[in-house]
Amino acid sequence: MPSAHSETPEADRDRSPATGTAYELARREDVRRAVRTLILTARREIALLSTALEPAVYDDAVLLEAIGALARRRGARVRALIRDPRTVVTRGHRLVELARRLSSSVELRRPHPEHRDGTEQILITDESGILFRPDETRFHGRMAPNAPAEARRRLRTFEEWWALAEPDPELQRLHL
Repeated sequence: MPSAHSETPEADRDRSPATGTAYELARREDVRRAVRTLILTARREIALLSTALEPAVYDDAVLLEAIGALARRRGARVRALIRDPRTVVTRGHRLVELARRLSSSVELRRPHPEHRDGTEQILITDESGILFRPDETRFHGRMAPNAPAEARRRLRTFEEWWALAEPDPELQRLHL
């Protein structure tokens, strides 16, 4: 996305997600690219707050493979707070299946009722990378692959919400 301060197309390319600088999101493809950048570079932790795991962005084979590889590492953690698990399960989502297979390192929970009404989407990786969209139904937002102060601040809030959240039966494996 051109900036008012850019003088050349090369200057705009320096603002891409791969450079480590903040990147403004405006289209679905921007969001997909930003999510891929963060998840593919995560080494220890992924924390996600989402309404319904936006299939066009998160139900992607490359992402799921990367999340699975991360989850198999010793000490790694993948956590997602999902506001509408029924929609996710009804529609089907590969992240739910991955969480069922790797339940010790991939956890999905439904937020406490006081945290379910929001629309923001937050993705935090390794206490450094951050994607924030104030309204998940729109593609506008911001991604920064190296913003440790903001990522840690948002992760503290995520941790508080996580502590109050509960596993949702919709997301758990059915044992017959």
